[in-house]
Amino acid sequence: MLVTAHNCADTIGQVISGIQLQQLPEGWNLEIVVGYEVSDDDTLDVLNACARRCRKAQGVDFSVVNSPGPVMLYGRRTGRANLLNALATPGESTVTAFCDCDDVWVAADKLERQIKALASAPSAVSCYTQVSPEQRQFDGHANLFSQGNRNCFSTLLIRTDVLEDCLGTHAELLKTTPVFDWVLAACCAIRGDILWLPDPTVRFGQQDSSSWHGRSESRRYAQSAISARHIALKLRGAGPVNRLRAALLALRLYCLSNSFVRRAVRKALRSS
Repeated sequence: MLVTAHNCADTIGQVISGIQLQQLPEGWNLEIVVGYEVSDDDTLDVLNACARRCRKAQGVDFSVVNSPGPVMLYGRRTGRANLLNALATPGESTVTAFCDCDDVWVAADKLERQIKALASAPSAVSCYTQVSPEQRQFDGHANLFSQGNRNCFSTLLIRTDVLEDCLGTHAELLKTTPVFDWVLAACCAIRGDILWLPDPTVRFGQQDSSSWHGRSESRRYAQSAISARHIALKLRGAGPVNRLRAALLALRLYCLSNSFVRRAVRKALRSS
Protein backbone atom coordinates (compact mmCIF):
# COMPACT_ATOMS: atom_id res chain seq x y z
CA MET A 1 0.00 0.00 0.00
CA LEU A 2 1.67 3.20 -1.19
CA VAL A 3 0.65 6.69 0.00
CA THR A 4 2.18 10.04 -0.93
CA ALA A 5 2.32 12.83 1.67
CA HIS A 6 3.17 16.53 1.35
CA ASN A 7 1.53 19.42 3.25
CA CYS A 8 -1.43 17.25 4.19
CA ALA A 9 -1.59 17.37 7.99
CA ASP A 10 -5.34 18.02 7.88
CA THR A 11 -6.14 14.90 5.84
CA ILE A 12 -3.36 12.30 6.09
CA GLY A 13 -4.62 10.93 9.44
CA GLN A 14 -8.02 10.17 7.87
CA VAL A 15 -6.29 8.61 4.85
CA ILE A 16 -4.22 6.24 6.99
CA SER A 17 -7.22 5.36 9.18
CA GLY A 18 -9.27 4.40 6.12
CA ILE A 19 -6.46 2.12 4.96
CA GLN A 20 -5.74 0.63 8.37
CA LEU A 21 -9.39 -0.39 8.84
CA GLN A 22 -9.40 -2.55 5.71
CA GLN A 23 -10.79 -6.07 6.12
CA LEU A 24 -8.44 -8.40 4.25
CA PRO A 25 -8.94 -12.01 3.19
CA GLU A 26 -7.66 -14.59 5.65
CA GLY A 27 -3.88 -14.91 5.59
CA TRP A 28 -3.26 -11.43 4.13
CA ASN A 29 -1.27 -8.70 5.91
CA LEU A 30 -1.21 -4.98 5.17
CA GLU A 31 2.01 -3.01 4.61
CA ILE A 32 1.66 0.77 4.36
CA VAL A 33 4.58 2.68 2.82
CA VAL A 34 4.33 6.49 2.86
CA GLY A 35 6.45 8.57 0.50
CA TYR A 36 6.98 11.77 2.51
CA GLU A 37 8.25 15.09 1.16
CA VAL A 38 9.40 17.80 3.56
CA SER A 39 6.31 19.85 4.41
CA ASP A 40 5.49 23.27 5.79
CA ASP A 41 2.87 21.94 8.21
CA ASP A 42 2.65 19.12 10.79
CA THR A 43 2.38 16.27 8.28
CA LEU A 44 5.37 14.40 9.72
CA ASP A 45 4.02 14.64 13.28
CA VAL A 46 0.71 13.17 12.12
CA LEU A 47 2.55 10.38 10.30
CA ASN A 48 4.53 9.57 13.46
CA ALA A 49 1.26 9.30 15.38
CA CYS A 50 -0.10 7.00 12.66
CA ALA A 51 3.02 4.85 12.96
CA ARG A 52 2.48 4.45 16.70
CA ARG A 53 -1.15 3.50 16.10
CA CYS A 54 -0.25 0.96 13.42
CA ARG A 55 2.39 -0.66 15.64
CA LYS A 56 -0.40 -1.56 18.07
CA ALA A 57 -2.47 -3.18 15.33
CA GLN A 58 -1.93 -6.79 14.32
CA GLY A 59 -1.13 -7.48 10.68
CA VAL A 60 -0.25 -3.85 9.79
CA ASP A 61 3.29 -2.72 8.97
CA PHE A 62 3.93 1.01 8.58
CA SER A 63 7.00 2.84 7.26
CA VAL A 64 7.85 6.32 6.00
CA VAL A 65 10.28 6.81 3.11
CA ASN A 66 11.75 10.32 2.86
CA SER A 67 11.72 11.88 -0.59
CA PRO A 68 15.10 12.92 -2.02
CA GLY A 69 13.56 16.27 -2.93
CA PRO A 70 10.70 17.85 -4.88
CA VAL A 71 10.08 17.14 -8.55
CA MET A 72 8.96 20.02 -10.78
CA LEU A 73 6.95 19.17 -13.88
CA TYR A 74 6.20 22.04 -16.25
CA GLY A 75 6.49 24.64 -13.52
CA ARG A 76 4.36 22.72 -11.00
CA ARG A 77 5.62 21.03 -7.86
CA THR A 78 4.45 17.43 -7.70
CA GLY A 79 4.60 14.44 -5.38
CA ARG A 80 6.24 12.35 -8.08
CA ALA A 81 9.51 12.06 -6.14
CA ASN A 82 7.59 10.73 -3.12
CA LEU A 83 5.79 8.17 -5.25
CA LEU A 84 8.78 6.91 -7.23
CA ASN A 85 10.91 6.75 -4.10
CA ALA A 86 8.26 4.68 -2.31
CA LEU A 87 7.92 2.41 -5.35
CA ALA A 88 11.64 1.68 -5.15
CA THR A 89 11.16 0.24 -1.64
CA PRO A 90 11.52 -3.55 -1.83
CA GLY A 91 8.35 -5.47 -1.06
CA GLU A 92 7.05 -9.00 -1.33
CA SER A 93 3.36 -8.30 -1.88
CA THR A 94 1.61 -9.87 -4.86
CA VAL A 95 -0.60 -6.77 -5.28
CA THR A 96 -0.06 -3.04 -4.72
CA ALA A 97 -2.61 -0.33 -3.96
CA PHE A 98 -2.26 3.46 -4.00
CA CYS A 99 -3.81 6.45 -2.27
CA ASP A 100 -3.19 10.19 -2.54
CA CYS A 101 -2.87 12.20 0.64
CA ASP A 102 -6.33 13.78 0.40
CA ASP A 103 -8.43 10.82 -0.79
CA VAL A 104 -10.09 8.78 1.97
CA TRP A 105 -11.11 5.12 1.70
CA VAL A 106 -14.64 4.86 3.08
CA ALA A 107 -15.42 1.18 2.38
CA ALA A 108 -13.76 -1.25 4.81
CA ASP A 109 -13.97 -4.08 2.26
CA LYS A 110 -12.43 -2.12 -0.67
CA LEU A 111 -9.23 -4.16 -0.87
CA GLU A 112 -10.97 -7.45 -0.11
CA ARG A 113 -13.39 -6.98 -3.01
CA GLN A 114 -10.59 -6.01 -5.39
CA ILE A 115 -8.37 -8.92 -4.34
CA LYS A 116 -11.22 -11.36 -4.92
CA ALA A 117 -12.03 -9.76 -8.27
CA LEU A 118 -8.44 -10.17 -9.49
CA ALA A 119 -8.31 -13.74 -8.17
CA SER A 120 -11.41 -14.63 -10.18
CA ALA A 121 -10.04 -13.06 -13.41
CA PRO A 122 -6.54 -14.41 -14.20
CA SER A 123 -6.28 -12.26 -17.34
CA ALA A 124 -6.88 -9.05 -15.36
CA VAL A 125 -3.85 -6.99 -14.37
CA SER A 126 -5.51 -4.26 -12.30
CA CYS A 127 -8.78 -3.30 -10.67
CA TYR A 128 -10.36 0.10 -9.98
CA THR A 129 -13.38 1.13 -7.94
CA GLN A 130 -15.51 4.28 -8.16
CA VAL A 131 -14.93 7.56 -6.32
CA SER A 132 -17.52 9.48 -4.34
CA PRO A 133 -19.11 11.77 -5.31
CA GLU A 134 -19.16 9.94 -8.63
CA GLN A 135 -19.20 13.02 -10.84
CA ARG A 136 -16.39 14.89 -9.06
CA GLN A 137 -13.60 15.83 -11.46
CA PHE A 138 -10.11 17.12 -10.72
CA ASP A 139 -10.98 20.59 -12.00
CA GLY A 140 -14.32 20.77 -10.20
CA HIS A 141 -16.43 20.31 -13.34
CA ALA A 142 -18.89 17.52 -14.04
CA ASN A 143 -17.06 14.39 -15.02
CA LEU A 144 -16.64 14.04 -18.76
CA PHE A 145 -16.91 10.23 -18.78
CA SER A 146 -20.25 8.44 -18.67
CA GLN A 147 -18.70 5.82 -16.39
CA GLY A 148 -17.41 8.42 -13.92
CA ASN A 149 -13.80 8.96 -12.89
CA ARG A 150 -12.81 5.40 -13.76
CA ASN A 151 -9.02 5.49 -13.50
CA CYS A 152 -8.59 7.38 -10.23
CA PHE A 153 -5.16 6.59 -8.78
CA SER A 154 -6.52 6.22 -5.24
CA THR A 155 -8.86 3.38 -6.21
CA LEU A 156 -6.25 1.27 -8.02
CA LEU A 157 -5.14 -2.23 -7.07
CA ILE A 158 -2.52 -3.70 -9.44
CA ARG A 159 -0.59 -6.95 -9.62
CA THR A 160 2.90 -6.10 -8.37
CA ASP A 161 4.72 -7.92 -11.18
CA VAL A 162 2.71 -5.93 -13.74
CA LEU A 163 3.51 -2.69 -11.89
CA GLU A 164 7.22 -3.49 -11.93
CA ASP A 165 7.03 -4.27 -15.66
CA CYS A 166 5.27 -0.96 -16.33
CA LEU A 167 7.83 0.97 -14.28
CA GLY A 168 10.69 -0.71 -16.11
CA THR A 169 9.32 -0.40 -19.65
CA HIS A 170 7.76 3.06 -19.36
CA ALA A 171 10.07 4.64 -16.77
CA GLU A 172 10.73 7.91 -18.61
CA LEU A 173 7.09 8.40 -19.59
CA LEU A 174 5.84 7.79 -16.04
CA LYS A 175 8.44 10.17 -14.60
CA THR A 176 7.56 13.06 -16.88
CA THR A 177 3.85 12.90 -17.64
CA PRO A 178 1.67 15.35 -15.67
CA VAL A 179 -1.12 12.76 -15.31
CA PHE A 180 0.48 9.66 -13.79
CA ASP A 181 -2.71 7.72 -13.07
CA TRP A 182 -4.09 7.84 -16.60
CA VAL A 183 -0.75 6.93 -18.18
CA LEU A 184 -0.36 4.00 -15.77
CA ALA A 185 -3.85 2.82 -16.75
CA ALA A 186 -2.85 2.95 -20.41
CA CYS A 187 0.30 0.95 -19.63
CA CYS A 188 -1.79 -1.66 -17.82
CA ALA A 189 -4.22 -1.95 -20.74
CA ILE A 190 -1.36 -3.16 -22.94
CA ARG A 191 -0.68 -6.04 -20.57
CA GLY A 192 -4.14 -7.43 -19.87
CA ASP A 193 -7.69 -6.72 -18.80
CA ILE A 194 -8.65 -3.91 -16.42
CA LEU A 195 -11.54 -4.43 -14.02
CA TRP A 196 -13.84 -1.67 -12.74
CA LEU A 197 -16.03 -2.27 -9.70
CA PRO A 198 -19.09 0.03 -9.70
CA ASP A 199 -19.41 0.81 -6.00
CA PRO A 200 -17.92 4.05 -4.60
CA THR A 201 -15.18 3.24 -2.07
CA VAL A 202 -13.06 6.41 -1.99
CA ARG A 203 -14.06 9.93 -0.94
CA PHE A 204 -12.16 12.04 -3.44
CA GLY A 205 -10.29 15.34 -3.05
CA GLN A 206 -10.68 16.28 0.63
CA GLN A 207 -7.86 18.84 0.52
CA ASP A 208 -9.00 22.16 -0.98
CA SER A 209 -5.40 23.22 -1.57
CA SER A 210 -4.75 20.20 -3.78
CA SER A 211 -2.56 21.27 -6.70
CA TRP A 212 -5.21 20.34 -9.28
CA HIS A 213 -8.11 22.26 -7.69
CA GLY A 214 -8.76 25.74 -8.98
CA ARG A 215 -6.56 25.24 -12.03
CA SER A 216 -7.19 27.90 -14.66
CA GLU A 217 -8.75 26.82 -17.94
CA SER A 218 -5.64 27.66 -19.98
CA ARG A 219 -3.47 25.72 -17.52
CA ARG A 220 -5.74 22.67 -17.74
CA TYR A 221 -5.51 22.79 -21.52
CA ALA A 222 -1.73 23.00 -21.41
CA GLN A 223 -1.35 20.09 -18.95
CA SER A 224 -3.78 18.00 -20.96
CA ALA A 225 -2.00 18.66 -24.26
CA ILE A 226 1.36 17.74 -22.72
CA SER A 227 -0.05 14.48 -21.35
CA ALA A 228 -1.70 13.55 -24.64
CA ARG A 229 1.45 14.25 -26.62
CA HIS A 230 3.56 12.13 -24.25
CA ILE A 231 1.14 9.21 -24.51
CA ALA A 232 0.70 9.43 -28.27
CA LEU A 233 4.44 9.51 -28.98
CA LYS A 234 6.11 7.63 -26.11
CA LEU A 235 3.80 4.80 -25.01
CA ARG A 236 5.78 1.69 -25.92
CA GLY A 237 4.14 -1.61 -26.80
CA ALA A 238 0.85 -0.11 -28.00
CA GLY A 239 -0.32 0.35 -31.55
CA PRO A 240 -1.28 3.76 -33.01
CA VAL A 241 -4.99 3.24 -32.33
CA ASN A 242 -4.47 2.42 -28.63
CA ARG A 243 -2.02 5.30 -28.23
CA LEU A 244 -4.59 7.64 -29.75
CA ARG A 245 -7.32 6.32 -27.43
CA ALA A 246 -5.09 6.85 -24.40
CA ALA A 247 -4.18 10.34 -25.58
CA LEU A 248 -7.86 11.19 -25.97
CA LEU A 249 -8.49 10.11 -22.38
CA ALA A 250 -5.79 12.47 -21.16
CA LEU A 251 -7.23 15.32 -23.22
CA ARG A 252 -10.79 14.76 -22.06
CA LEU A 253 -9.64 14.59 -18.44
CA TYR A 254 -9.16 18.34 -18.28
CA CYS A 255 -10.70 19.90 -21.36
CA LEU A 256 -14.29 20.89 -21.92
CA SER A 257 -13.61 22.11 -25.45
CA ASN A 258 -14.17 19.60 -28.26
CA SER A 259 -12.47 21.92 -30.75
CA PHE A 260 -9.35 21.99 -28.57
CA VAL A 261 -9.35 18.19 -28.43
CA ARG A 262 -9.59 17.94 -32.22
CA ARG A 263 -6.74 20.44 -32.75
CA ALA A 264 -4.50 18.67 -30.24
CA VAL A 265 -5.12 15.25 -31.78
CA ARG A 266 -4.31 16.55 -35.29
CA LYS A 267 -1.09 18.07 -33.99
CA ALA A 268 -0.08 14.85 -32.24
CA LEU A 269 -0.75 12.78 -35.36
CA ARG A 270 1.30 15.15 -37.53
CA SER A 271 4.18 14.93 -35.03
CA SER A 272 4.11 11.11 -35.08
